[in-house]
Amino acid sequence: MPFDRYSHASTIANGHLYVVGGMSSKSKHFANLSDSVLVAPIDSSSGTLISCGTDCSPWTAATSLPTPRHSLALVESSGHLYAIGGVGDSGPVSELSVATLQPDGTLGPWRPATAQLPLALRAPAAMIANGRLYVIGGLTLTGPPLSTRVLVGHLAPDGDVLSWEDLETDRIIGGRLAHAVASWNGTFVYVSGGAGVEESPLSDVEFARIDPCTGHLLP
Repeated sequence: MPFDRYSHASTIANGHLYVVGGMSSKSKHFANLSDSVLVAPIDSSSGTLISCGTDCSPWTAATSLPTPRHSLALVESSGHLYAIGGVGDSGPVSELSVATLQPDGTLGPWRPATAQLPLALRAPAAMIANGRLYVIGGLTLTGPPLSTRVLVGHLAPDGDVLSWEDLETDRIIGGRLAHAVASWNGTFVYVSGGAGVEESPLSDVEFARIDPCTGHLLP
């Protein structure tokens, strides 16, 4: 990458690698927060990042985030990127920004989703399953510090997030932040690792079946 980066988010979409937000010693923002978005094309045969020559970086700058933040989540669905939560200048944020992927790998302007997150979250995990956006766990400013919530966002054809459903009976067993979630074939969701009470590292894995009709999680 052109400069150091940590506590950022990354995803792959349409043959390009995206690196979004985070912290950097080269940032011009408060507390080294970054709003930059970097994109690099991927060679489909070798998996390497494609540059224009030996003296040319594969990375280009795409449309910056509306506000700098780190410890955010990032997912892609149907040609749209979603930058979810994280930590801004004043702490955890409920910000949810959406950008449309362009054919050349660049991004259209970021726009706020109609339905922002119901609460501010630091280091949540997110995934797409069966056309729904799931945001799980994270560190909150209200209620128990470590969230056990499973939030489900309902997506519009244009990529907007129209509403959120809090699956109050389907919460994860242990609250955590800086963890990972993954869906297998839209049938199961796996929540792994992260940090628990007093940000102690975790090694456990939770899983649940996804109801494809309702989006709820089943034992």
